[in-house]
Amino acid sequence: MKNRILSYRIKELCKEKKITVKSLLESCQMNRNTIYDLEKRSVFPSGDKLARIADRLNVSVDYLLGRTDDPDIRINDEDSTEKVRLMSNFDTMNKDSRTSLLSYSDFLKYRDGTDEKK
Repeated sequence: MKNRILSYRIKELCKEKKITVKSLLESCQMNRNTIYDLEKRSVFPSGDKLARIADRLNVSVDYLLGRTDDPDIRINDEDSTEKVRLMSNFDTMNKDSRTSLLSYSDFLKYRDGTDEKK
């Protein structure tokens, strides 16, 4: 679902701004197959790539992801920046590092008392 919203919004914003998706991706130093990978192969871009696209299109990452319908609203801006950074770091880690990070994250949630089931 995220992939469809993301690809749709990228294409629509490119139309509005009268730029091609190809030129957008080139200006963001991204592979021209990014949209195809997103739609057909369910490959989701890293946080860093999402941030570059959002910056180039002058919208928030939250808007691209469908978390808000207002392109100017950034949901909890400081948290969003940290999340993008964390996602970007996570994408570059090997499997053992990811597993360690997730275990540590679970520990922190438990320690802070935020691991309550809703």
